[in-house]
Parts: sequence; C-alpha cells; structure tokens
Amino acid sequence: MKKIIDYFFETLTVTLTFYIVACFSISFQSILKIFVHALNIALILMFYENLKRKYSKKAATLIVATSIAILILLIYFVGYFEVAETISKLK
Repeated sequence: MKKIIDYFFETLTVTLTFYIVACFSISFQSILKIFVHALNIALILMFYENLKRKYSKKAATLIVATSIAILILLIYFVGYFEVAETISKLK
C-alpha cells in the first residue's frame, strides 16, 4: 500500500511540475519557447533518472508516461494559465 501511495505522489508532483512548464511553453511565442522546451526535456530526464534510482526502470517509465498522459488530458479539458511575456513591476 505504501508503494502505491508513493507512486501516486510521485506522479502528482511530476504532473504538476510539467503542467507549470507547459503553461509557460504554450504562452510564449518568442525565443523563450526554445528555452522552455529545453527545460521541459531536462525536467523529464531528471525525474526519470531520479525515479529509476528510487524504483525500477519499468516503474519509472510508467510514472513518467502516466504523468505525460495526465498532463495532455489536463491541458485539453481544463486548459492552461496564460503567462505574460512582459515583465511587470510588483507594487
């Protein structure tokens, strides 16, 4: 039971992180989009390697694949939060 709860929270953490990066990626229409895509790939690899050390290779692949599938469904059904490209000064 503990492993299932661990898998759930790992998947939730990865999915929410990917969702935040995806919101930035979808919002940017400039050169920043390239940097956000590179960040996304680096995050996927980092999470995969971390999960592979913690669990088996098969479980790590399943968690990352499930997170990406949930991310796609989340963006499709819920949408994304638009991020402004201009820097605003806080008051």
